[in-house]
Formats: sequence, structure tokens, C-alpha cells
Amino acid sequence: MKKILFSFASVLALTFGANAQLRVLSNGHIQLGDWSGMPLQPSLSPSSASTDAVVIGGGTVQISDTTSTISILGPTRPNYSGGSLTFGGRKDVMISEDKFTKSITVPYGTMTLTGMGGLKYVASNGTVFSYTSPRSTTSEGVFTFSATVKATSYLTTSDARYKKNVESLESMGDMLNDLTPVSYNLDLNLGKETAEIQNASVASPENDRRSFGFIAQEVREIFPDLVYEDEEGMLSVDYQGFIPLLVDAYKALNAKVSEQEKLIASLSETGRKVKGAASVSDLDAEESVVLMQNRPNPFKDVTEIRCYLPESVSDAFICIYDLNGRQQMRLNIADRGDVAVTVSGSSLPAGIYIYTLITDGQEADTKRMILTE
Repeated sequence: MKKILFSFASVLALTFGANAQLRVLSNGHIQLGDWSGMPLQPSLSPSSASTDAVVIGGGTVQISDTTSTISILGPTRPNYSGGSLTFGGRKDVMISEDKFTKSITVPYGTMTLTGMGGLKYVASNGTVFSYTSPRSTTSEGVFTFSATVKATSYLTTSDARYKKNVESLESMGDMLNDLTPVSYNLDLNLGKETAEIQNASVASPENDRRSFGFIAQEVREIFPDLVYEDEEGMLSVDYQGFIPLLVDAYKALNAKVSEQEKLIASLSETGRKVKGAASVSDLDAEESVVLMQNRPNPFKDVTEIRCYLPESVSDAFICIYDLNGRQQMRLNIADRGDVAVTVSGSSLPAGIYIYTLITDGQEADTKRMILTE
């Protein structure tokens, strides 16, 4: 044992150079550097029988000389790269330098952290981030941050060469209507016992900041692939996965608007329009049929549609259509001259409608009105 201690002390002496002090204490521990004048706890005093400087087998290394460094050399020449510092007998936890090879598959001077069971960083307020290795080949590891993450950009692997079973979305964006956006304050300590909160391994974020999003349980009912459940049964949402759904919904809406615009243009072209008429009173009753814009527009409770019908018109009525061309209402007009009909907002659901004046079987004019909720 004394030979081993002497050999270890010799290695440390060579590592720290001639200026570093090394002593073998009476309790068998090894001291590096000068401890005089340093404010140490009693348990760390060099004269203490407990762990103090270097303890062979289960102890700690404490260096008082701040100018000294420790170099852990590896087996790979010319710079002896590939050195490592391991914890435990199985080397499951390790800080090491990747070996430098001529193929340069790994950049020179790359540090590697190895934790076979995972990784955890703990601050004074709890765990800031952690990674737990998968427990089986069918599960996946998750890197969990319990604090706000800030970066200039975030990149997601998306190359086509990494993807299989690729399928186009077919009106999946319509399912977004079934989700309810909410605002909330996030508190990771909700549902925990008092003792559990005091010994919390999770750093809770600021609870006063208002957030916006969805309830994960509701999202899972509609888009189960966008929800992740951890080992404790807590749910998380992949908000980035909503981007393709929003694009799909936008494309479907844009196509529908284009169809509606074509329908409106077609109905407007077939209607008779009176050009240059300032008001109903300025029109020649013997010549023209006039359909006025409804007022008010948009409307909520009731709106009025005015028109002018010459005495020569035998049959006249106004038809109201939705944007899919389906007739929703027909209003017969018996009077002639300056006449008006009213439309109640309660008789139709909110939306955009087209109304057409038809006289003696011909479309006279078409206009659009908006009913709000």
C-alpha cells in the first residue's frame, strides 16, 4: 500500500511541477498545495481524520494552489489525446477527450460527456435540464428543460432522405376547428405535496407570465401524434407540428375563397346593372330595374334591401344564396316603383351571402351582404 501511495504521490508531483506542494498526512491522505490561510470547514481541515485532501479509494481531491492545473493525457500521439476522467468502477460516467485520428472524423479537442443512465444539471432552485436514457429499444430518450430556453434559431431535421411513409395532408387543417385556444399560467408545482415541492428536482418557471396554447388532453383526442406522455403520465405538446396543419388549413381556405370569388363574378356578370344612376329617384321608371345595396351592411339584427321596379315588370322576387350557391331564402315583391324588403338576422346563420333580383325570369342584378354574429 505504501508503494502505491508513493507512486501516486510521485505522479501528482510531476503533474503539478516543482512549485506545487505535496504532503502525505499522518492519516494516510495526500495534500496538494498550501492550505495555510484558507477558510476551510472543520471537516475539510488537513489535520482532520475525515476526508480532506486526496483520499485513495472513495475520497475527494482538493487543490489550494489556484495556479496549478491537472493534465490527463490519453494514449493517442502526438498530443496524447483521448484522456478521460471516470467516476465509479464501471466507467458509466466519464468526462473525456475524443481521440484525434488522421481521418479527422472528430474535431481535435472535442470534449465528450458520458452518462450511461442520462444527464442532469442541478442549480440551487432544482433541476435545470435532464436527459434520461431509453429503458427499452422501443422507447425514446427525452431531453427535458425546466427553464426558459433562448436561442437565435432552432433547427429541425427535415431532409427528405431521412423520411419514409411520406403522405400529403388531406384537409387535416379542418380539424383545427375542434381545438380551443386558451391562456394560462404555468406552475410545475401544482398537484405536488408540500414536502415534494421543498425537495423539488424541477425548477419551476415564473408563474406570473401569461402563456397561450392548448390543453394537451384535448389535443391528444384530435392529433394524438402531437402529444408526448412521460413516465409520470404528464403530457407535452409538439407545437411545431401545428405548422403543416396551419399551412394545409390556409391552402384549403384560399382555394375556397377563390371559388367563391369566381361564383360572385359569374353572378355579377349575368345581372343587369344600371350605370350612372345616383339614386332611385333619378331613374326613368319606364326603362330600368335597379337593385340597391342593403343597409346596413354588415348587419346583425335586421337589414333592408331597396330596389326599383317599373310597372312593366310582371313578376319579381329576391333570392338569397350562400357562397356555395345554395338558395337560403326567397322574398316575393308585389309592389312596383320604389320598394323595400327586410331580412332578419335571426333567419340566417352568420356569414357572407349573395342576393339576386330576378324579374320576369331574368337576373337583373346581384350584390353581396354580410351577417355578423
